Amino acid sequence: MLVEVVHDVDEFLSKIDPGSDLHYELRTAIHRGEVAVVELFLYGIGKSSAIVKCSVIELARWSDEKVVVFGNSNAFENLKAWIRKKEREFKNLAESLGATPGRYEFVRLNG
Repeated sequence: MLVEVVHDVDEFLSKIDPGSDLHYELRTAIHRGEVAVVELFLYGIGKSSAIVKCSVIELARWSDEKVVVFGNSNAFENLKAWIRKKEREFKNLAESLGATPGRYEFVRLNG
C-alpha cells in the first residue's frame, strides 16, 4: 500500500474517501532554545485506497513578533506559550474536519 503525502489541507480533503475515518497527530519541539516547531499530521484513506497523509508545519523564533507578543520576561516561556496556542489551533482545525487522535500506518506483510 502506498502513502501519499501532501502539504495542503484542501488538497488532502480532495484526495480522501469521504467515508473514511480521519485521524490526526500533533508534534512539538523547541530546537536549540530558539526555534519552536508545531506539526499537524492528518491521515485518511484515499479514494484509490492509498493512505493519504497531510503534513502542516509552523515555525517560530524566539524573536518573532508572534512569540514576543506573549509578554513573558523569558523568551523560552514565550516559545512555550506560542506552542500551546498553535497546538490548540491545529487541534481545533483537525477536529473541525472530524478527525480523532491517531494515525494510519503502512504495514508490510511478509509472505
